[in-house]
Amino acid sequence: MGVNGRKRLDAALVDHEDPYLGNVVLFSLADMAARDVSNCGTGISAALLADACRLVAQAQSPERIDARHIGEVCSLVEKMEDHRRIFPGWELFGSRDLFITSWADLNFYDFDFGDGLAKPHFVRIPYSQADGNIVVLPRNRSETETGSSHGLEVVVMLQRTDLEALKEDSLWEE
Repeated sequence: MGVNGRKRLDAALVDHEDPYLGNVVLFSLADMAARDVSNCGTGISAALLADACRLVAQAQSPERIDARHIGEVCSLVEKMEDHRRIFPGWELFGSRDLFITSWADLNFYDFDFGDGLAKPHFVRIPYSQADGNIVVLPRNRSETETGSSHGLEVVVMLQRTDLEALKEDSLWEE
C-alpha cells in the first residue's frame, strides 16, 4: 500500500531555499494467510475484517514507516549501482497480487495550473492495463463543494476471467 512519506518527515528537514518537488511515496505490506480468508466460507466475518484492518493499520503505522525508515530506503537507493533494479514486489500481470490505492481525499481540485488551465474540473486516470489494480478516484469536486456525495468511483483492473467471476458473485450484485 502506498504511504505518503512527506507526512512522516520532520518539518525541520525541509529546505525552504531549495525545496524538493517530487513524490515521497513508500510501500507498506500487510499480508494474511489465504487459509485464514478461505476458512470463512461464503460469508466474511466481522472478526476477519477487523483482523485485515488491523494488519493494514500496522503496516502503514507511523511507528513502522517513520523518518528513520525513509532514511534507510534512501540509503539503499544511494548504495545501488543501478537504482532501476529496485521495484515493488508484486506483479502487474498474471499473478494473484492485488494493489489498491485511494486518491479519494487527495486535493487534486486545489491544484492551480495557471492562466489558460486553472484548476481541474474532473480528475481521472488514463487508460492502462494491469491485473489486480484498484484505484479509488478523487471525489468529484462539485460534490465536495456542495457537501453532497454520491459515493466513490472506483476503477477495477482484473483479468477478464476474474472480472467475469466477480460479476457473477452475489455479494457484488447488491
